[in-house]
Amino acid sequence: MDKYYFDTCTIIDYIDDRSSFNKKVVCAITQIKGLRVFSEYMENELKSVLRHAEKFYERKDIMLNNYIKVKQSSNIKFIPNNNQILSLHRFCIRQEVRPLKFQDMVHIGICGLENVPNIVSEDWHIHGHEGTGRPFIEKVRNELRFNDPRHAFTTRSGYLKMEV
Repeated sequence: MDKYYFDTCTIIDYIDDRSSFNKKVVCAITQIKGLRVFSEYMENELKSVLRHAEKFYERKDIMLNNYIKVKQSSNIKFIPNNNQILSLHRFCIRQEVRPLKFQDMVHIGICGLENVPNIVSEDWHIHGHEGTGRPFIEKVRNELRFNDPRHAFTTRSGYLKMEV
């Protein structure tokens, strides 16, 4: 069974019914036949975004309730923070892989630690390519010495669109 890791921006589109992408993202995610993988690391980042982003201030409780419903749905694997993930977080803070933010590197690294071949992300820093055409996930995998993720998908087109 394929596994698909979800990063924060995809979950925000999924739980924000006011997002212009919500219907398309929900449609794309329902097409996933494999195991959906969430992490405590992503969840903490999600809560921070909802707390600090002005545009979500009035709706953060509704969005968190929507997230809880999604998280409780079937076919979800939840990865709690552990010593490996905390070490990965500290390592990524010290590394400089431009133009990536260390959080993006951690999401990619969690896929490597958990052998998750697919990452679903609307973040260009994850599914994009550097000027040479080399995918960012490949660059981070090499830096972290992991084999996964091998594929990055976006969902805002209404289906799983493989970018890498």
